Amino acid sequence: MNGYIYNFEGHGAFSPDGKVAIADNEIASHNRQLADFQIEAMKRGEPQALYLFGNATIGENTQVGTWDSSHKWHCFQTRHSQNNWGAKRIDVWFNFDGHTWHGVNIGDNDIVRCRRNKS
Repeated sequence: MNGYIYNFEGHGAFSPDGKVAIADNEIASHNRQLADFQIEAMKRGEPQALYLFGNATIGENTQVGTWDSSHKWHCFQTRHSQNNWGAKRIDVWFNFDGHTWHGVNIGDNDIVRCRRNKS
C-alpha cells in the first residue's frame, strides 16, 4: 500500500492505489507509521508534502502537518499571492527540528510542498 488510507464509512478503505482490504483498527496504525516515516525524512532534510490546517486563507491559526494530523507545526508567517496562472498561492514558514522550513500551497487544495531552508 502506498500512502495514507482513508476509510469512507459504508464504502470501504482507500489508498492512493485504490480500494484496500484492511481492518479498521489497522488503518490508524498504518497512517501513524507513515506519518512517523515523514518525520524521519524531514529530520534528514528531505522535502515533504504536508497539509494545511487552520484558516490559512486569512493567516490565522495556520498550521502544517501530516495528513493524519498526528504531527503539526505552527506557521509563524504566511503570505498570499497568485502564481503565474492566476491561481491562489499561499507561502508558509514554520520551524521543525531547529530549522526553518518553507512551504507552498497552490490552488484549491490543502497540500503544502515543503523544503528546509538553507541555513
